[in-house]
Amino acid sequence: MRKVRFDIFQPGFEDPAQNFEAFLQRITHLRKERRLRRLSKETMLYMPNPRHGGSNLWSGELQHIKMTNLPDRIDLSTLVDEALGLPEGEGLVDRCHFAYRTDLGALALQASRLVRPSMFEAYIPYVAQIPFHLAIIPRGDAYPRLTRLRKIASINVRIANPPDSAEFTSLNDPGVSGMAEMLFNFGNAKIDVTVKRANRSESLIFDNVKAFIDRVRGRQAVFESFEALSITGKKEDDEKLEPVDFIKDRMTFEGDVDYDSQRRLDPNGCEAMAVEALLTHEPDLRRYHP
Repeated sequence: MRKVRFDIFQPGFEDPAQNFEAFLQRITHLRKERRLRRLSKETMLYMPNPRHGGSNLWSGELQHIKMTNLPDRIDLSTLVDEALGLPEGEGLVDRCHFAYRTDLGALALQASRLVRPSMFEAYIPYVAQIPFHLAIIPRGDAYPRLTRLRKIASINVRIANPPDSAEFTSLNDPGVSGMAEMLFNFGNAKIDVTVKRANRSESLIFDNVKAFIDRVRGRQAVFESFEALSITGKKEDDEKLEPVDFIKDRMTFEGDVDYDSQRRLDPNGCEAMAVEALLTHEPDLRRYHP
């Protein structure tokens, strides 16, 4: 049994006449090779036919296919390891499951090790040939609380394993770009920085802090590399500082999924959990998408 997390997004196309359900209907009529996106000589993405499970529900998966640099296997009785030995033209598949509710306009996307939300976000327009984005759906009220603050005491940022430091360059924040560049060069690294005001009577520059939060939350490829993004501050007349946490503010769902008879994470269990994630958050999602 393994714990699996689903993040919930609002999917949308730049063209308001397009919608995600229409894309899911259309992709089933595309040739298989048209749905295959090569990332490199050894990896590619592929979406099998999505499944329509009712008037409002769609489910499916995005597959990450690996052709080379395959692991070895080991015999636990002899502890002898040997090559996995896949024939030419075969590969390994990692599945990122999803569920979409048309009545809620919400997509539950599995937090996969190999398929990040930004990779899903980049795959859809490659196939649809239309600009596409995933919008974070807030669970709480972190952003409104930020706008009510008048004094910022500190901001905490923790970044881990950014896939591409170039994504941070466009943020126009040299410090964060520099951190991401350093982590990317070192590999398998994490950095945690807290910026504090010089003294209790002063404040960090509010407009700059808010602009930074806006840029980070608006770029999925950047935001998913943040393990911490929080601000401590207070309103004009308050004495007590309050934390505003943008990571905990995300709409997510976690649960345990069993392994199947072939010792793989059970795909049916993952799909069922994606559906459950949307059902659990339905009251909040209806307020967000009446």
